[in-house]
Amino acid sequence: MDELLQIAVRDVEEEEGFSAFPYHCPAGRLTIGFGFNIEDAGISREEAGAVLEIRLRKMVEDLETFRWWEGLDVVRQAALLNLYFAHGPSGFRAYRRMIEALEREDYRSAAREVLDSKFGRTHGNRARRISKALHWGIE
Repeated sequence: MDELLQIAVRDVEEEEGFSAFPYHCPAGRLTIGFGFNIEDAGISREEAGAVLEIRLRKMVEDLETFRWWEGLDVVRQAALLNLYFAHGPSGFRAYRRMIEALEREDYRSAAREVLDSKFGRTHGNRARRISKALHWGIE
């Protein structure tokens, strides 16, 4: 089976090519990746979960470039990863005052910055959960 899948993967990748963005295939179906028909088939929860985990790992690699990251407990790290996911790298870095507060280990101020943002006003419950986790961390 492993050999079969290796051959099939190579063949499909070569025949389909790769597109990181949706496009319409020759049959007119919305397609992405290596010819994945997302219009008719969508993606499974398992596939979405695998992509989510891959992307979160890449986000953690970026967050590890902040010198304060390693000193945070896992609850605060998870909250910041959630915020990063919502905004992307440049949007996350736009939280300058929150980042400055994290550098000072002033978690109360960092938490307040999340609530005092546009995100805080438009994503009520999510923003409150992130803020609470930043403020209190592991109790």
